[in-house]
Amino acid sequence: MSHPPIKGEPHGNQNDRTAQPQVSAKTEDESNLKVEDAVDLIDPKNLLKRLLRFGANLFRQSPRVFAGTALVFLIAIAAARMVGYDPVYFIPAFHPIGESYNHLPILRGASWVPEFSARQDCVSRAKELKRPYVLENVVQWVHYGDDTSGPTPIRRVHERIFYRVLPLKDIKEGDEIFLEEYEGDHLVRHWLGPHREIPEGGGNKYQVAFTAKRGELETLVTGADFEYSLPLAEGRAAFRSKVTVNRDRDFWYYQNIDDVVCELTQIIESDKLHLAPVGRGGVRIGGTDTAAEGDVQFQANPSIKGTNTALLMDWRTVLPGEDVGIVFSWR
Repeated sequence: MSHPPIKGEPHGNQNDRTAQPQVSAKTEDESNLKVEDAVDLIDPKNLLKRLLRFGANLFRQSPRVFAGTALVFLIAIAAARMVGYDPVYFIPAFHPIGESYNHLPILRGASWVPEFSARQDCVSRAKELKRPYVLENVVQWVHYGDDTSGPTPIRRVHERIFYRVLPLKDIKEGDEIFLEEYEGDHLVRHWLGPHREIPEGGGNKYQVAFTAKRGELETLVTGADFEYSLPLAEGRAAFRSKVTVNRDRDFWYYQNIDDVVCELTQIIESDKLHLAPVGRGGVRIGGTDTAAEGDVQFQANPSIKGTNTALLMDWRTVLPGEDVGIVFSWR
């Protein structure tokens, strides 16, 4: 991730003579299990086949027991997914609710249904990409301030990023899986966060070390400070050269290298400058380098006179290779 200025056998009839040889043959096979056979035995796809075979046998013997067992099984899966655990992760297309809630009056009025579905989709994307964690929520906070006390005006920018990490496996401090990088020639200070940070490869890259158990949320905080000489240059390229900004405009963005981010909130504020978005303000660049826009939230005409202004932009499901940010002006 980089931030430029920059997740048993069924019961059979004991009088049934055909059932006895199957049990003894199975016992004999299991007594000679090899390592590769044991691996196949616990393989998720093979488990699914065994469950289907078990269900078919149970249905033939007792449809009523089969129906009760199937109902308990489905309820258990739905309950597990509600708390963030996916027992059928090896079936990507399986969604207990999916899009069906749009056609069900009771579920359509329940606010948690779309939220739960969107979160599960985000977590599923991280699992498909074999990420060790998913970033459930990221807040990128940026503070702008100008210093005109010296001979040359200086713009000082302070950035802090708050990560809400949902581990998809147990994470140890020495795993080195959370690489952070603040880029830019104007970086003046690396802000130390509460977790141990390990420099990597020179420059501004470092690993954030942390310990977390699978499914237990962890909060990480990183940051950096920047300085820019004023006035800013004309014709600066932004968002992979899809946007050009001049001396009276600026931009700030989050470059997502390899994470899956469910929700990303960007806040740019200043207690000295009056900030305003340029156009809609929000810009998103995907893997195809096609720019998409979003509406930045701000108080154009605040009823309470104050000394600060703030811009806010929310993004959903930011995938690896995507950049999101804000273009703005000031006075």
